[in-house]
Amino acid sequence: MTPPAETADAIPDPTTIDSARDVNYIGIGGRYKASASLQLNLPLPLGPQWGANVFLDGGQVFSPSVAPTAGLLRAGGTPADSSLADVLEDEVGIRFGAGAGIQYLTPVGFVSVGFGLKLNPSYLDLRSPARVYCGDSINDADPVVCFGGDEVNVPGSDADFGYIDARLSGRDFVPDDIDEGNFFRRLQLHLSIGQTF
Repeated sequence: MTPPAETADAIPDPTTIDSARDVNYIGIGGRYKASASLQLNLPLPLGPQWGANVFLDGGQVFSPSVAPTAGLLRAGGTPADSSLADVLEDEVGIRFGAGAGIQYLTPVGFVSVGFGLKLNPSYLDLRSPARVYCGDSINDADPVVCFGGDEVNVPGSDADFGYIDARLSGRDFVPDDIDEGNFFRRLQLHLSIGQTF
């Protein structure tokens, strides 16, 4: 995850962040992917064109990009410490989702709408990048502050320190201090148009 840089190859200045939208996760990809889906289609009493389905999906990405873990997030030029590296390494693994939906047969194939639930989301999947990077200061300060230093995050404060605040304030980053987002971060809307197999 990173805030935007004003110039190419420059380390972003966290004091220029003025919105939670200024911090985003960066996908590093992988070399291999394995996935599987199981779907059960059921008729609905609304007519022959209508149907319902339930599904279970699973998958994993293998051999992530060659970018070293320590370089995935930087704070003022300082590489990620072991607490963040542990979080990033735990992002791998098989992830599952389950859901249900309805479908309607049209001349071009099924139009299907469904909702999926992430059954075992990862740490970063449930937390906004701005909260992980900036902690409470991204939402609690007015104007918005990513790194407030001792002026905002004084010792003994109840605020949870994000990675950048902890590093630049000389404190430990504690990943468990960053609360999960609301339940809607586990939900996904599925919309498909066309022939099903």
